[in-house]
Amino acid sequence: MKPIDRTFAQTLGRIWRRGESSWLATVLAVDGSAYRHEGAKLIVGQDGQPVGLISGGCLEGDVALRTLAAGAGSSLLTYDLADEGLFGMGAGCPGTVRILLERLEPPKGLLSPLHRFLADVLADRRAVLATVVAEDGSGPPKRLYGSEKGLWVGEAGSWRSACAQVLAEERPLARAFRGKRGEWVLIDVHAPAQELVVFGAGDDALPLVSLARQLGFRVAVADHRPELLTVRRLAGVRRIDLRRKSGPGGVIGPGAAVVVMNHHLESDAQALSLALESSAAYIALLGPIGRSDRTLKLLAESRGPLPAGVRQRIHTPAGLDIGARTPEEVALSVLSEIVASRERRPGTSLSGQRGPLHHPARPITNSEVEVDE
Repeated sequence: MKPIDRTFAQTLGRIWRRGESSWLATVLAVDGSAYRHEGAKLIVGQDGQPVGLISGGCLEGDVALRTLAAGAGSSLLTYDLADEGLFGMGAGCPGTVRILLERLEPPKGLLSPLHRFLADVLADRRAVLATVVAEDGSGPPKRLYGSEKGLWVGEAGSWRSACAQVLAEERPLARAFRGKRGEWVLIDVHAPAQELVVFGAGDDALPLVSLARQLGFRVAVADHRPELLTVRRLAGVRRIDLRRKSGPGGVIGPGAAVVVMNHHLESDAQALSLALESSAAYIALLGPIGRSDRTLKLLAESRGPLPAGVRQRIHTPAGLDIGARTPEEVALSVLSEIVASRERRPGTSLSGQRGPLHHPARPITNSEVEVDE
């Protein structure tokens, strides 16, 4: 979950706890270039203040103003970002953005597909939601909700196979389609944020922890020194006392990123042993390559010859080559490599890049689709 998603979720949670209605704006489709893409969300409470990002800042205020005159129900808003006479900001993203704006009541009784999906967003659970809107925006949206536990609720059942594919993806991405009758279709998806497990609670780990939390990671810090695992030092972080843990299951979750930075050879070897036994997606060992060699040698002495390919699984020295010197710069370097690894990107400069900046989503075959992604 990215930071803006966390802010959106926190605001939505407060509104629901107060039992208030609000307005939800969702990017339904983008044609051409735009700052934010399908699935981006904005919430407008009764105070009229928008929270969230659906553009680079040029649409949020106008959407919030439209809620003042809107009644119950939903509407389809279309913005041509190439019209600089309208926005007067020279945004440089000459795309057309279609936004679904709808009145959102607090959840009561039998939950609708939308309420179920947003509840999973608040709880950071994996879920998928198909939203189908008539071409002219008339009538209420049709929806289908799906959970990772196999629960399906809603009336847009023809999109179930497509939703199931998106929900099962390792890195699920929202999709936008045009249906056979010209309707707008958004398959929105939420997946829990990636976990970052840091072995070592020394002072130099604190910038890494802080920046990771800003980027939306779920952060855990593991150490055998309880005096370093305090709430004051590690607020909002899962703290793991290694004196009380055995095996990777209680320490490292599936798909986690692991950074080993104990600055103690034996402790680093023990942490690497746990990481290698886990299903972590990224494992890094801080320090120069010579020190890493000594750590791996110590690991081999304690658990026997290391399997082939172990060294290829470990990123060491950790991070991208940006000349980092301070703990803050090292944190930036390491987290940049984690993101690049997760997104399967090379981590090189974007300067001069004219091709796509992201890998395309996997195509989806669905009998209801007339215009492909």
